[in-house]
Amino acid sequence: MNHFSIVVFASGRGRTLENLLQRIEEESLPLKVKALVLHRPCNAEQIAASHDLPVHHIDAEDRESCHHLLKALNPDLVVLAGWIRPFPLPTPVPAVNIHPSLLPKYGGLGMYGRRVHEAVVAANETVSGCTIHLVTENYDEGPILAQAKVPVGANDTAEVLAGRVFEAECQLLPNTLVALASGQISLTDALRGIR
Repeated sequence: MNHFSIVVFASGRGRTLENLLQRIEEESLPLKVKALVLHRPCNAEQIAASHDLPVHHIDAEDRESCHHLLKALNPDLVVLAGWIRPFPLPTPVPAVNIHPSLLPKYGGLGMYGRRVHEAVVAANETVSGCTIHLVTENYDEGPILAQAKVPVGANDTAEVLAGRVFEAECQLLPNTLVALASGQISLTDALRGIR
């Protein structure tokens, strides 16, 4: 399973990238992150630098250069970790995204980060969570690979809920990547569902 490799696309603080890199260093996540890809300067770059991880900057609108980069890096999977731009599909490598709600609820264009948690709290939901799904042309509509639920407290703010959901994400994403690498979750079957 150690041969399984990913490339992380990020747009923000890089907390998900940091979680993955720490788990790899602790040897609880048997895979390799080949590179970080950014479309703008952000804190994720500093996290990559502290782990000697190569960083590539791309124009998110330039599909051809993105595809060329992915072919050169040749990962098994792309992981969108807080990537807030349209992903240039189709790509030579499958991509998964982690979304901070239980899709199909609270997904779609413009629904990311704090906006999702504010909507969940405003709707008086009692349960939220996170979802890992395959990336398709339509935001947050790809086949769901895994989900984790978290309770929503009656007095939760969006910030409190965000913290609880992120804790769940920090478990769900590594576990799902291990399941994909080991074949417990079949990418082939999931991809078949979107063709």
